[in-house]
Amino acid sequence: MNIDDEGRGIVAPIREASVMQKTREWAAGHGICVDDDVPPVENYDRPYGRTAAEIAARTIILHCVAAAGHGVDSEDIIEWLQDESLWDEVSPNEKAFLADEDRSEDNIMEARWREEAQWALLWAIGHVESLGLPTKPCDTARLVDEIMPGLGDPVDSFLRSAKLRPPAELLGEDDRIYNLHCYARQAYRKGTMPDDLVYGVLFQRHYAFEWLRGEEDWDDVRTDTQVSDNTREMHRKWRHSSLSASGHKGNGVDLRIGRPYMKMQNTSQFVRDHGITGIDITHTPPSFRKAVKIMSDLYIGAYWGPRQEPAEQCAERLATCLKELATASDAFVSWYEKGKSRRDALRRPVQPKDLLKLVKSGCSKRNSDKSVIEDLGFQVGIWNGASEDRSISLSVICGLFSQNANLRNSVVLDFPEVPGDLGRKDVALQALVTVVRAWEPDWAGIVSRASSSTRPFKPGSPFVDWMIYLNCLDIAPSQLPPSASVVKVSDHGSIIITQDIPIDANDQSHVQNVRAVEAAISV
Repeated sequence: MNIDDEGRGIVAPIREASVMQKTREWAAGHGICVDDDVPPVENYDRPYGRTAAEIAARTIILHCVAAAGHGVDSEDIIEWLQDESLWDEVSPNEKAFLADEDRSEDNIMEARWREEAQWALLWAIGHVESLGLPTKPCDTARLVDEIMPGLGDPVDSFLRSAKLRPPAELLGEDDRIYNLHCYARQAYRKGTMPDDLVYGVLFQRHYAFEWLRGEEDWDDVRTDTQVSDNTREMHRKWRHSSLSASGHKGNGVDLRIGRPYMKMQNTSQFVRDHGITGIDITHTPPSFRKAVKIMSDLYIGAYWGPRQEPAEQCAERLATCLKELATASDAFVSWYEKGKSRRDALRRPVQPKDLLKLVKSGCSKRNSDKSVIEDLGFQVGIWNGASEDRSISLSVICGLFSQNANLRNSVVLDFPEVPGDLGRKDVALQALVTVVRAWEPDWAGIVSRASSSTRPFKPGSPFVDWMIYLNCLDIAPSQLPPSASVVKVSDHGSIIITQDIPIDANDQSHVQNVRAVEAAISV
């Protein structure tokens, strides 16, 4: 996982370490506390610089910023913050982001990750019981439904309920986060990052605790791991980890990481949908109770194991896929490279003659000397240029032949928020058949994210939802439940359609149909 100093996680390149370890054993090996709750630092009572009410107000602002990053109407957010007398507490950068109608992908991603800083601050004022190690994102369902006030609701009671933890407790957790960040940056450079550590979570926690000191405004916070100011020196003497024993003084090694060369609109969903299971950054998008759903629920996912293919063959497959998709729906006619903003992307139409160059540009490279990591293949990400409710993205990893069990080749085709004709069985089926014929995966399917979040989903194993393709499946209709049908894909395998309409994960009759198909094909 590639990481920059802003805390954004980018999938490319993947580390080369042959032996992965878990964060718990890695942290313990550095003498860092791995308990859910870090013991308070004895005899420490120097107050942090922020008050409980100040921290609570900041959590509301971060909630707003994250929601805007996921498409909640900024005008409603700004009006609410003004009505609740919080607008003056919003930082200049946050005000610019909320007012911006042409946001860059970098800024959107940063906004979405801010909920992790919010979660850390909620812990500081007693709304979250423990933080634990940064191996999973925060509980956004609880964040939205139980902790935070809804958009338009009064905030007075929330602000009054905030109770700041004692300085000794704050310093204990602060200490752990700082040390973890020091060693994580070292591990990244060495290619030994624990496979379950979520760097974005760690970065945002560090950012939040640096702000807690009260020495810097929100936009000016630094997360250097070599800070040598008086406050850090004072804190360092309380450290009970192995920094001193290891010879690392915190100010003698530049652990900062260079900025990534790739950008992605939703890193978390990319990692999950593409089945990169060794990196846990699954992130449920936050939203206000009154916010509308802004992310497409349906997507086509196709997955296969190591298969070495040159860029030319990947480009040929991509060309075939795009050409045939255009015959399935008008939504697939035009494609654009992803850019820094919508306007920038619309200046980059994808032409057939440019596909080979596009594929080659997606090779993974080592940070040290920029040499190509051959066995990681190529990555391509394009977008159909449509308005938000009709927006479609296509992401591809092809030519990968690494034997790392956590990595695989994949194609993920996101359906739009408003599916239109793609919600029809015949059109959706044609799109799935096109993906199958072009890429020849081991398995593929049309899946709803609601389903994959309520049932175990591993891209390495077939997942039954609305439609599922298996490359070696030969099954008669009589073997399927009454709701299902089967379509044979010549020389490839078969597609089972579980029912005529997409699966509703909350409808038990739909779930029963899924279970019946699972039983019929033994998955």
